[in-house]
Amino acid sequence: MITFEHRVPETTTGRVYPIIEEWLGSQKAKVKQSQPPAFIEASHGRSLQPMGWKKDAKKTIIFNISQEDRDVLVRVELKPASLNASDVRSRIDQARANWNELLSDLWFHLGDLQAPQQAMVNPPVSWELSRKKGIRMVYSGIVLMVLGILATIVFASTLALVFTGLIIAGVLAMTNGAMIVRSAKKRLVQLEQASP
Repeated sequence: MITFEHRVPETTTGRVYPIIEEWLGSQKAKVKQSQPPAFIEASHGRSLQPMGWKKDAKKTIIFNISQEDRDVLVRVELKPASLNASDVRSRIDQARANWNELLSDLWFHLGDLQAPQQAMVNPPVSWELSRKKGIRMVYSGIVLMVLGILATIVFASTLALVFTGLIIAGVLAMTNGAMIVRSAKKRLVQLEQASP
């Protein structure tokens, strides 16, 4: 689950709630539960999107809307579909950035003109750390794969199935790590181009 909070100044929950409902409609989300003006739970995204970290992947969006003095606090929890949960965990930075970009459109409708520009910043994602994590995963995958190959050769038939699992785990770690590195590099380039 990824959580976002956004404060809307000088307004009421009664004004914020219908804007969120309208935004959900524009996103083709289906409202599953609602308790105006404080709570909305909706289903968003395409079932056939296998990459759970994408903006259009299937997820549940829960809005808790509360009045705090003259401001309204909107707390949003995004939960990936159960089939995509492990995928999202492995690409959490990418999911956080993509879903933050999705919500930046809502923040804009709520009157925050700066939200589209800050979509990458709030909450912060360190793409350099994400890139390094991906590189570590690639190296770990290489080590697992090499160990699996060597062990399969040495122990031939007795534990071949177990060591084949090491090879598969190594390949998966290398692939996932390479995808994380690629995404992080792409985001770093976008940030460099966006900065003055």
